[in-house]
Amino acid sequence: MVRNTLDPAATSYLGRDAEIDTVRGLLDTNCLVSVTGAGGLGKTRLARRVAGERVADYGSGVFFVELAGLRQHDEVAAAVADELGLRVGDRAATVERVLDHLARTAPLLVLDNCEHLIDGCADLVARILAHCPGVTVLATSRQTLSIAGEQVFRMPALAVPAPGDDDPARIAEYPSVRLLLDRARAVRPDFRITAANSADVARLCRLLDGIPLAIELAAARLRSLSPGQVLSRWPGGLALATAWSHGLPDRHQTLRAAVDWSYHLCDDDERRVWACLSVFQDWFELEAAEYVCAGTDFGVPVMEIVDSLVDKSILESRGDEVVHFRLLQAVREFGAEQLAATQLSDTVARRHRDWFRELLLLADREFLGPRQYELVRRLQLAHRDLRRAMEWSLSTVGEPAAALEMASCVEEFWTMIGANHEVRTWLERALSLVPDSPHVPRGWTTLAMHSLWLTDRERGYRELDEAETAAGTDPLAVARMLVVRSAAAKVELDNVAAARLSGAALRMLPADSGLRETVLARNTLALATAASDPEHRLPELRELVKACAAQGDYYYQAMTLFTISLIEVLSGHSDAAEDAARTALTLTRRWGNTFGDAYHIETLAWVASARNQHHRAATLFGVAAAAWKRLGTDPRIILVYPHTLFRDATTAAMGAAEFATAFDIGHAMALDEAVALALEPQCSPCPDNSPNIAPLTRREYEVAELVASGLTNKEIAARLVIAPRTADTHVGNILTKLDSANRAQIATWVATRGNPATSN
Repeated sequence: MVRNTLDPAATSYLGRDAEIDTVRGLLDTNCLVSVTGAGGLGKTRLARRVAGERVADYGSGVFFVELAGLRQHDEVAAAVADELGLRVGDRAATVERVLDHLARTAPLLVLDNCEHLIDGCADLVARILAHCPGVTVLATSRQTLSIAGEQVFRMPALAVPAPGDDDPARIAEYPSVRLLLDRARAVRPDFRITAANSADVARLCRLLDGIPLAIELAAARLRSLSPGQVLSRWPGGLALATAWSHGLPDRHQTLRAAVDWSYHLCDDDERRVWACLSVFQDWFELEAAEYVCAGTDFGVPVMEIVDSLVDKSILESRGDEVVHFRLLQAVREFGAEQLAATQLSDTVARRHRDWFRELLLLADREFLGPRQYELVRRLQLAHRDLRRAMEWSLSTVGEPAAALEMASCVEEFWTMIGANHEVRTWLERALSLVPDSPHVPRGWTTLAMHSLWLTDRERGYRELDEAETAAGTDPLAVARMLVVRSAAAKVELDNVAAARLSGAALRMLPADSGLRETVLARNTLALATAASDPEHRLPELRELVKACAAQGDYYYQAMTLFTISLIEVLSGHSDAAEDAARTALTLTRRWGNTFGDAYHIETLAWVASARNQHHRAATLFGVAAAAWKRLGTDPRIILVYPHTLFRDATTAAMGAAEFATAFDIGHAMALDEAVALALEPQCSPCPDNSPNIAPLTRREYEVAELVASGLTNKEIAARLVIAPRTADTHVGNILTKLDSANRAQIATWVATRGNPATSN
């Protein structure tokens, strides 16, 4: 019988199938594999699981050596000897005795928790690899051993639901949620994820950063509290303690103990940088870390300390072209406590604000240009830090003017991510605190723009009056205000006023104004005058698209393409409208533009309606409605004429009940599926000799044919190279649209499509 010293796990091990497979594969081709990562990620349990599955592969046995309780480097060899069952009389001869034994065997040796004895572990393992060619070593550590031949696997946190994703069935697929559910049922067997608690469950897993230990500790609270109550009473992850602490190592009794264990492995420079970096709320660049830490007297460059913190699993890192770093929530919370105990808190917070203020100003200067995509991605990653920087500025004496400047610029970014409410609140607070500043005119104009996008017209007009007063005779400030007034007039269907105001704005702009300052006015002017002069406006708009593309812009390209598609669909040119809208949606999906999703999917619904593809139109109206809801705005106000025209036509053609059914299907679609539906190329209604596939989309008809051929959903997913969940969704939609009870009825329906005489 093969000897092994692995203890059986007391609880199930969930959500780590991919990691198990990866480490198992690494052991097949490497003599030394180190599993590294922050405390609480489950490195030990991963090692136990992998080793347990490989017992039969190691004829000389599998030996698990627990090192956490040791304190001296020379105790490592003795611990290995004890686990191997070796009797060593002279402690000085222990290493030689271990090497002699291992040279004649070929076991798997698991060294668990090496981080506090790195030197001792590294020395012993290096000698084992050099003298014992049959031995395989699997190590777990918060820090790499850094010896030749080491293959490092960095343990990730468990995947968590994305913000806004709170569908009970969907979030239950995430490993973090599965673990929470499993551990919650251990203390409360009737616990379930429901529509009522799913948002709280998802938020709790995000707050815990997918750290298995933190999830297990939080799950213990669900014995007597609901997920919502746990969140409302949240004391901070470091305070979490487990309900099943007996038998656990001290460092896993609370999350604080796990993090404190790492803290004591760091030297003074590492601890101070850790504290300074706790100001960051999410992923950050090395240059940002160096800027925030500047002025503090470290013994070595910050870059070297950051590298060491990555090696010790204090910092996570990711990225290829530009590497970013992050502190997990519990690690950040611990560092913030250390920072608060120093005299550096205000200095670090100010430097953090200054870094992100400069990032916003850079993005504002170069938004319409070749760096647009890069700058938007940087701002998206920095969103949580921008919030912190803004809040610090608004709540610190003498700093609100900086907040006003920051909130007034790059209005395109806040709009595209659907943060109009958020930035409007910042602007209101800043303007109330800073009545006199060079940034006040733009602040009022930007505030009015966000109010109008949110369909708060009455408030927007009041803010425009304030902007006009603040602008005085400054031509650029006046022009910006007039552009927003012209857009407001267009929303009110006052084309005469919209044309007058946008024309005045273009004339008022300084001669050296760039394309960014003119593009919105030119779009509004085109919309206001297209009915009377489409032959001139459409060519002008197409030239504007080319000009934006030539400068590396995507945002205003998409905006102008929307204007083109609107004019074309109202002129009866559905093919041209569809081409423009599909191109615009493709552009906005490059960076997840919520604003663009709503506008362009709405336009594609109009196109479908104009072609009498009513089921597709109703479904796309539902998709667009979900996007409008995420934005917090209403197409019945900002796009009143085309929205009402085409939606009413579709409802009349289908009947209210059938429209509502298709609308609800679109409204419930996952975003990626909804976008795929919207981007499906559509043409005019099928000729008489083609199968009538209505009410299905082309993709759904393709899936229906595969169902009819006898394929399972999993086989369909493999055939079409789509996710199994997407195949499930398609089949569910087909059953709903065809009012079918089973797959056999789908097959019958498909069979009738081949004969136009029987098509309905």
